[in-house]
Amino acid sequence: MIRITNNFKKYSAAICFIVYFIYSGQVWSQATLIKDINKASGSGTPHSFFDLNGQLLFVASDHLEKNELWTSDGTKTGTKLLKDLGFLNTSSKPHSFTKVGNKAFFIADDNILYVTDGTTQGTKELRIGTHFEPAPKYLTAFNGKLYFKITTQSKNSFLWESDGTKAGTKMIKQIGIGFNDMPHQIVALGNKMCFVGYDRTHGVELWISDGTTAGTQLLKDISPGRTSSHIYELTLVGDKAYFGVKEELWQTDGTEAGTKMIANLQGDMYGGYLTNFTPIGTQILFTSAKEMWVSNGTQAGTQKLVAHHQVSSTSVDTVVVMNKKAYFALSSSSSGQELWVSDGTVAGTKLLKDIEVGAEGSFPSHFAVLHNKLYFRATTKDKGAELWESDGTEAGTRLTKDIYVGATSGNPLHLFVWKNHLYFQARDAQHQTELWRSDGTSSGTKLFKNIYYETLGSNAREFTVYKNELYFIADDGIHSSELWKSNGSSQSTRMVKDINKYGVGVHASLIVYKDKLYFTANDSTHGGELWVSDGTEAGTQMVKDINPGTSGSNPTEFFIFNDRLFFWGISGHSRQIWSTDGTTAGTTSIGKFEVEWGYLMYHKFTVWKDKFYFVALGSNDDKGRELWASDGTEDGTKIVADINKHSAAGSSPNNLVIFKDHLYFFAAKASYNLYDLWCTDGTETGTQMVAELGKSAYFGISGFDLVVLNNQLLFSDDYRNILATDGSEITPTSTQLKFLHLNNSKVWNGKLYFGGNKLVITDGTEAGTTSIDKGIRNMSSNIQVLCV
Repeated sequence: MIRITNNFKKYSAAICFIVYFIYSGQVWSQATLIKDINKASGSGTPHSFFDLNGQLLFVASDHLEKNELWTSDGTKTGTKLLKDLGFLNTSSKPHSFTKVGNKAFFIADDNILYVTDGTTQGTKELRIGTHFEPAPKYLTAFNGKLYFKITTQSKNSFLWESDGTKAGTKMIKQIGIGFNDMPHQIVALGNKMCFVGYDRTHGVELWISDGTTAGTQLLKDISPGRTSSHIYELTLVGDKAYFGVKEELWQTDGTEAGTKMIANLQGDMYGGYLTNFTPIGTQILFTSAKEMWVSNGTQAGTQKLVAHHQVSSTSVDTVVVMNKKAYFALSSSSSGQELWVSDGTVAGTKLLKDIEVGAEGSFPSHFAVLHNKLYFRATTKDKGAELWESDGTEAGTRLTKDIYVGATSGNPLHLFVWKNHLYFQARDAQHQTELWRSDGTSSGTKLFKNIYYETLGSNAREFTVYKNELYFIADDGIHSSELWKSNGSSQSTRMVKDINKYGVGVHASLIVYKDKLYFTANDSTHGGELWVSDGTEAGTQMVKDINPGTSGSNPTEFFIFNDRLFFWGISGHSRQIWSTDGTTAGTTSIGKFEVEWGYLMYHKFTVWKDKFYFVALGSNDDKGRELWASDGTEDGTKIVADINKHSAAGSSPNNLVIFKDHLYFFAAKASYNLYDLWCTDGTETGTQMVAELGKSAYFGISGFDLVVLNNQLLFSDDYRNILATDGSEITPTSTQLKFLHLNNSKVWNGKLYFGGNKLVITDGTEAGTTSIDKGIRNMSSNIQVLCV
């Protein structure tokens, strides 16, 4: 049984050991207050717990509100400040704890390397750089020493080692020249270290080291010559390491011969780089764009698990894959839009629970997974829109909490999982839309911070984790929308900086890049421009005034490519693609295009091979809206092909999909709104029409999909037939797929789900096509998949 003292609320600032915390070989089954660290009104907020040989190290804040290094042996007297490493009243904020032997290394005081043996005297500074240089990164234990990367202000990078003494903290070898993120992704592989490094002869490639200068060398030149292979997601699984190279899965055992490609996923299900590498026993789990894969290290053993797509906060019909079943919202004539479940078969596809009994439906949405349960917003007549949960059973699908008691909606939105809690915005009878937090229980769902004390609410949103803190945009009623942060306590939740003293400061689009947080902000003098923050007020500043004046460049569509941050921004009368390394001088335009406010959907970027592709209307020629490609440089940003030479509007390519080493899309070669199927290999001569689809009727671009399914590309023609191509010829699919438009579709578990007045499930064959017509009404919203 868990015992919580009556003074638990009073001591919310104190350190508590929770159920099943393992300490000194014992399992504690009670939650017991050990020490009230912050006796003032603030919170101690202990975090970053680290076990050093049976001694607990952690970071906490005392009555001076300084985040410093603490220790505990599980008793009140043994829970104490280990050492104050901060300068005067400044917190040192220790982080990145790494155990090497019987010592722990960590970073504190902005960027200084420290070591501790668990005693005050044994906690020492191993100064490498200054406060003005980046901190040591990629701390890795190997052969009884610590290895890490140091980068100078001139962007030269070095591999270092430390034995825990100043004399033994020294450079091994220079790895990166002019690359400020090399070496990186350091993993211990047997009796050597494997990492990504750079030299001028080979570019960015895979390196190996035995801890000596002579033994630190290139492992394999995967992309021969100076062309970099751009290795990413280097992940250790047993005695081998897996990594991605473009759309390929690679493996290494630490030898050149044993460094080999396992599978080429190029052209399979929308393509894209491999992400989310996760060791599962002796296998590696990863995602490729909209699919989840698993590999045992062989080509035959690399197979697709489940398709997925990141859910948007406004999606209604959402499929969530959990415990080998799919959960989604469907609308039927008998129950309205409710939560359904499917095991991929017709018999196993059914209504999970009729939350709002009758035909009106509860409209489940805004899904998030916490503690192996599905949390979402659902609406009923007697409770309004509130927070619900499901364990996958009808009985276990229930209201978590009636936040706004009664029929008025609490309206939980933007559910975000962080540190074993749900963070979201909601309202109750006393507060408008504010920041709430839940541990998944009714009693643990409560107002986290009342930011806007008056009537409008703070509208907390755009949650992003950076430096182990939660960043978001909120309005406190005094400063309008600005950047806020929290370390997990209400007392620590505060505005980072009042950027605009006269109106909305931060717009949206928070993205972490090179250990900094980038976003769009308006300081009232420069308009919406690119800003950066290191989490401090002084370190939150504009990167560059791209479009001088109060209009601003309004950066959008941030994405990272070839170690640089790219985005759209307006300058003068043109919409431009900008690239930045995080500095003012390093923020430059790589291409100018016409401003098309009504066609922002065309401004999405698709990364394929060593370039990214997009649709734009050129500003310096007579070509219309066409397909463009870029290698990230101004000279390398060019139109792929002028498909429609007869219209100023161009061919308006859309629905870009990677399939079998080509990029497929819909485009209008002559008349606007008569769209055909096209493909390209990235060259003008290699851009050609695959199928004429729009010759007899309006085909348009209104949501018709291109879908990769089981090594085929599926699409609709103008007669509402669903066709398929393997890249060489076009063939009809099932006779059951006539008189249907392929839209509102998603792939899951090797099958395609879509529909209008019924749910259609197909693997692309006649035998594998079924439909479920259980009184389902028009499926007007996209089915989307979130893999968890």
